[in-house]
Amino acid sequence: MATGVVPAYRRKGILNALYEKALIHASEASCACGYLEVLCHNVKAIKAYEKSGFSIIDKADSFIVATDIQFDKTLQLQSPDKWQAEDYEHMIGHKLSFEHRSSVINRDQDSFSYYELNQDENLLAFATVKNSNHKVVQFGFLDRDIDRYGPSLFGQLSSKYSGLKIVNISEKDEALISFFKKHKFRNLISQYMMRVQL
Repeated sequence: MATGVVPAYRRKGILNALYEKALIHASEASCACGYLEVLCHNVKAIKAYEKSGFSIIDKADSFIVATDIQFDKTLQLQSPDKWQAEDYEHMIGHKLSFEHRSSVINRDQDSFSYYELNQDENLLAFATVKNSNHKVVQFGFLDRDIDRYGPSLFGQLSSKYSGLKIVNISEKDEALISFFKKHKFRNLISQYMMRVQL
């Protein structure tokens, strides 16, 4: 879901009224907290969300995958016969944003494509790609070794998808950010993750 107010009606409290109602309904539905993402440069929206009770909990970056990654071509990228996101969670070494958690993906499995990077039937890495926008929403590596298996995973995925994106990587995940910069992935956007307790 996205929210916004058309320019002619901004600064009239509409966004705060909208969130006040939405958060009441969420609380009545036994939700413990609410989350949203906002572009870091959108200071007016950040202030409006803070008035509604949200606070910044993290900063995340999104990247466009470089198309010229050198990788080990002996490693094979395949689509598995069956997929359960929970089976791969032990390989995820970074913080997932709320919409990239397995429980969310499992609700709409047909909206995603699933990949495994294998060598001699040994699982080395995996990725989940959203079909509608070519965003990698989950990925992970054997022993969390992105430097060893990351080039093969992202290199082969980028040959399948034009404009492949990796989204919502927390600035706290320094090893990932370092890997992306080293391999010349382009920073697409930076945004704050905000939360309100209900």
